[in-house]
Amino acid sequence: MIASSSGLAIPTLQALQRAEYDVIGAITNPDAPAGRGMKLKENEFAGYISQSDIPLKKPSSHKELNADLTAMKPDLVVVIAYGRLIKNDELSIPVHGWVNLHFSLLPKFRGAAPVQRAILAGESKTGVTIFRLDTGMDTGPIYLQREVTIGINENTGDLLNRLSIIGAETIVESLIRIERGEEPLPQNEDGVSYAPKIDKSELRIDWRQPSKNIQQKIRAFSPTPGAWTTINGQRIVITATEPSQLPDMRPGEIASGDGLNVGTGSTPIKILKLTPAGKREMNPEDWLRGARLTPSDCFS
Repeated sequence: MIASSSGLAIPTLQALQRAEYDVIGAITNPDAPAGRGMKLKENEFAGYISQSDIPLKKPSSHKELNADLTAMKPDLVVVIAYGRLIKNDELSIPVHGWVNLHFSLLPKFRGAAPVQRAILAGESKTGVTIFRLDTGMDTGPIYLQREVTIGINENTGDLLNRLSIIGAETIVESLIRIERGEEPLPQNEDGVSYAPKIDKSELRIDWRQPSKNIQQKIRAFSPTPGAWTTINGQRIVITATEPSQLPDMRPGEIASGDGLNVGTGSTPIKILKLTPAGKREMNPEDWLRGARLTPSDCFS
């Protein structure tokens, strides 16, 4: 059985099917309001499952989840970004428990946003961890880990997609170990750190910060929820940057002779992609043509 509320679980499902494991069912969160009309919409994982012959359950309570597990009697549940805590009685229903794919090298970055926090912190490496779920927050014993290098320009979306594929392969390797009767090893409590979910208050860009910190923030929050700034009362989400070749500028100051360059608390950066409020992502040149900036305009 597989449990998720994210499209990041799709590579794992495909890997399980290629390895000829019998996926007897899938569990996801109930449909939720989305979009401007706030109409109920199923998540990406649920949409994918709906196109297959795998039974899909959407329990809205622990009582419903317990009933679904009891009825389906899975040998094991593979869980990736399900988005809800699993209680002890639910953990005990599958014969081999729950095996979780986590997108960090535990015990580092336990929690909801490990990839975002790794990029935000300027980490050069991360990875995936396959562990047996327990009632703690990402504290269970480990079957396997795989380390990867974070690309210098890689954002959260790109890195998560890459890790989801590596994680799918590692899940299959872990299941082979479980079939052999191998036990997972307890986590080392040295080096524990946490990755809490992203708060809206973190998304605004402070141009007084060093350029390195600003670029890490933009990568960490791209493609969603997006690091943003304002100009003339308009919110702009910045989605891609690179170091600028221009000399020092004041924080937030704009120079548009060679692309869109912005001053920071250290060296300037060059904006490569941005998304004005209510519009699609675009090149800065297209935005500048319609923005009609004056020499005194700056990001704030």
